[in-house]
Amino acid sequence: MDVSDALSILLSNEFLYFLLSVIGLSFYIYIVFFFYKRLSKRDIVVFNDTPSGEKGVLQTLKKILAGFSFLIKSLILTPLYVFLWALFLTLMLSFLSREHDVNYSILISALLVSTTRLLAYVNEEVSIEIGKLIPLVFLAAILLDPSAILSPPISPFDIFSVATTSAPKVAVFMITVELLLRFAYEIINLIKPIFRVRG
Repeated sequence: MDVSDALSILLSNEFLYFLLSVIGLSFYIYIVFFFYKRLSKRDIVVFNDTPSGEKGVLQTLKKILAGFSFLIKSLILTPLYVFLWALFLTLMLSFLSREHDVNYSILISALLVSTTRLLAYVNEEVSIEIGKLIPLVFLAAILLDPSAILSPPISPFDIFSVATTSAPKVAVFMITVELLLRFAYEIINLIKPIFRVRG
């Protein structure tokens, strides 16, 4: 093989497709790793909002800011992150599913994400395993059958349209679950010292 043959290979459509596949696969794995590691943690969003040792008005202001940051994390940022991950799973499941409709995929996605979040409050190691299960299954399915992406049973625009229609209901369900989990976790943390003292 001479230089001209090597150049012809590098300039061929096959090499371009291979290169794009490597980039796409690497990007997908990186995104999935980043997202599921975050999703599987109890505290998805972390602010440095612990009041320091100041006294007086400054300490009071820092406590107020810490309370606001806690509310922002618990009521806005964490539920939003969880909901976006559910939409991502909905897209993947809709591509893989040849028989079920998008609403079924939305239900399964919300169920999986909510289960992952529940386990994150109980045992983060188990939550991590569940959190990466579906994305890795999706990756294996695409590698074994690329037609799932090349000729999906439903277009991404249709998936997005149905998901947008069902989004308010799913968002209410998932945000409520997340808030209940956080509330239960904080209550348990308040009660634990009492039982330890009595024990």
